[in-house]
Amino acid sequence: MKQENNDLFIFIESLKKSNYKGFKKSLLTSANKNSDVKHALIEDISKGDNFDKNLFLSKYSLTQKQFSSLKFQLFQELLDYLKVNYNDFSDISLRNNVVEFELLLDKGLYIKSAKKFHRIKEIALEKCDFYTCCTVQIKAIEHQLYKYTNPKQSLTEASKILREYQVLSDNLISFSLLQSEVLEAHYNYMDRRADNSDEILEYLDHPLLKASSNAKSVLALFYYYRTKATVFYGNNQYEKTKEYSLKAYHHLNEHKSNYRNDYLRNIMCLNNYIDSSFNLMETSPYEIMYPQMIDIVKAASETSDTHSKALIFQILSTLKLNYLWIKKDTAQFYEVIDNYESQYHKYESILRPSFKLELIINIAKMYVLAGDLEMANEYCNRIDFEKSNPTSSFVSCLLILRIMINFDLKNYQFLDHLVSTSKYYLKKRNRLFEIERVFFKYFLQIKRHHTSVEQQQIFKNLYTELIDLTTNSKDLIVLNKIDLLEWVKLKSFHS
Repeated sequence: MKQENNDLFIFIESLKKSNYKGFKKSLLTSANKNSDVKHALIEDISKGDNFDKNLFLSKYSLTQKQFSSLKFQLFQELLDYLKVNYNDFSDISLRNNVVEFELLLDKGLYIKSAKKFHRIKEIALEKCDFYTCCTVQIKAIEHQLYKYTNPKQSLTEASKILREYQVLSDNLISFSLLQSEVLEAHYNYMDRRADNSDEILEYLDHPLLKASSNAKSVLALFYYYRTKATVFYGNNQYEKTKEYSLKAYHHLNEHKSNYRNDYLRNIMCLNNYIDSSFNLMETSPYEIMYPQMIDIVKAASETSDTHSKALIFQILSTLKLNYLWIKKDTAQFYEVIDNYESQYHKYESILRPSFKLELIINIAKMYVLAGDLEMANEYCNRIDFEKSNPTSSFVSCLLILRIMINFDLKNYQFLDHLVSTSKYYLKKRNRLFEIERVFFKYFLQIKRHHTSVEQQQIFKNLYTELIDLTTNSKDLIVLNKIDLLEWVKLKSFHS
């Protein structure tokens, strides 16, 4: 099936609730041909996996060709509806204002153009959309609109304003690109055991990050704080990450605007703040800030599209599971897991690799904690689909956890294979560190014919070596994430 054949399904799934309801209502009142069938189609498609195409064709006596045509018509009508039904604070609203401004200019209606021009710049500046400011300022100069503004301006004054917008635009773009670059890089540096783990700190010498005064706008300063937080996060400096994540969060809240939707930015800041706290084994920041995140999400629910909802699910569920793991709260885990599994399957194709892997390992860990090793193993086996994941420490944890689970399931026939493939995987990616090396070495010594006493001795030797490695705090990340040391200690006394 061509990917395009699914476009209508993706489009409908991504609709905001208000748009979905409004468009369905427009279909019911439309005089267009087959509007009732289109209404039925959009309702059936919105049910997700339950849509039965053959049943729909039979119910409405449609051929495959007629169905394809109906889908195309519905797609176009939905597109046309969204072009004219939008929030007053949306980017579409601003672009439509620009179109109206250009039409007025072209018709020589300069007084009305000047009013529209002033309004556009007012909104664009609130949004930090300096590109739009430049666009309309250039148009205004071309048409000498500065003669009709109140107060009147000269070409020199109008040109000076344009150059100021260009500086603001270039500055914001530079900060945005730097943030994206650092965010991409931090995944490769997060495992501090790597020889080059401190290289990410070189970003702190970037000219833009030398001083906050280099940021020329509200969003540029946000990116300044967020980028520094990301650098420290990539270097596992969690106190610094918390500090700059909170600075970014408070900065946005001190400069709120109806025209700028900052809820995802706020969610990401709080996520890094809480996650850094977890790495310091602190839970009170979660207990204070997580309810605030829920409130932000609720307030933004009407304006969230599918990709935003998927990102929010990844963040909220991962934080919750990390908290439950620290608290060892399996009762609450079972209260939320059905909902998480349902949402996981709903958003699986668009989940970010790093969040996806962390979500998998957190669910697997909680199933282990709850004693459901079969379900834990089922989640661990999804590692096969995440071979390109950049977060190597998570991959290491999941590979080791899978071996631990299969040992407890007494799947001894698979252990040698799991150990060998895991070792090869990490070695090939230059991520076979001492913790993993020692763990794999002793597990290759375990044989099916060994007595309990012989197994206990192997685990005692493993435990001794792991204890020696704990003197290097960099190795603790794997030990703590899956309680490896405690598990090996228990096996030392009874296997």
